[in-house]
Amino acid sequence: MGRWGETSISSHHQGKRNHGGAGQGRGHTPGAEGAGEPGVQGRGDWDKALEKYTQAIQISTEERDKAVLYKNRAAVHLKCEDFDKTVKDCTQCLELTPKDPKALFRRAQAYESLEQFEKAYADIRAVQALDPKNKEVQTMLERVHKVVQDLIEAKTKTSGKVQQLFEILFDPSHEKDKRETCANNLVALARERAGAELLLSQGVIGRIIQLLKTERNLEIRVACARTFSEFCRDTARAKRMLTEVGIPWFLELMNSPDKELVNATQYTLQVILNSLTGMDIKLEKKPDKHMLAENQKEVDSLMATMVSMMTQRTMSGLCRDAIIELVLKNLAWDRLDWGDKFIRMGGVEKLLDIASELP
Repeated sequence: MGRWGETSISSHHQGKRNHGGAGQGRGHTPGAEGAGEPGVQGRGDWDKALEKYTQAIQISTEERDKAVLYKNRAAVHLKCEDFDKTVKDCTQCLELTPKDPKALFRRAQAYESLEQFEKAYADIRAVQALDPKNKEVQTMLERVHKVVQDLIEAKTKTSGKVQQLFEILFDPSHEKDKRETCANNLVALARERAGAELLLSQGVIGRIIQLLKTERNLEIRVACARTFSEFCRDTARAKRMLTEVGIPWFLELMNSPDKELVNATQYTLQVILNSLTGMDIKLEKKPDKHMLAENQKEVDSLMATMVSMMTQRTMSGLCRDAIIELVLKNLAWDRLDWGDKFIRMGGVEKLLDIASELP
């Protein structure tokens, strides 16, 4: 038993993978053995453990007991490399029992694996303050500190480049080739978590929306749509995009005779659905029922808006076809299970109406 009343931190240290030699990555997952934790090995056993912990959380009435259950379920999520859920459960535990060292440590590991190094550093510093002599904590603190310092240095350099990129891209007087290069560089930057956060912090969403009101260069318009798709790969950012940009704006962007722009915007909307539900149609990955339940309002809003737009006469044929494809591809029972809602919204009648107009 460790000094925290459960298995010591060191017993949870399994496997390593470097992030470019600077940090420890997704292979770094603590085990879940210990007091009140499942001693299981296979994925099926982990799923059973998750189910049992979830049931126990639902019936638990004591805050202290519930905090332990959240903390232990987080250990299972960490073992399964489901790092977002690890963060969520650890946070739930810490809301009930602030400064719990194991919850802080597990959340720090999850943040590190998610490459959210500043958050990982804050948590591991808190653990080190609670247990200053723990060697493994000190090792992780030194490792993450180095990564954070490197990121600060890189961010400083990147920030200057972003300003230069903005000056060229958002000024129509600059040369066409240079603006197109900057637009494509924007996509590459948004693909990296740190780059996306930097762009968002500098108000890129509003600037892109303003730009596309008048921009006629197709390559730039497509690159902006692709940039938004990269932003939406994270659940929180996907919800932010829906709030700040809005579903009608995406559909208006997609209402184009240009197939490339329609495809890019259609892809962005699918990425939003994937991020809200945890599914991936290409990989045949079904939605996570808990994520779907948590984000049902946003999912329903997006699907309902698309269904209502299917028969809009002002829509281009390419846009209408893309909307129909998105709706039909996602409404199946093993995806968004939206069939009944589609029927209640008159979706079948809308499809028949569209079919009756075809030559």
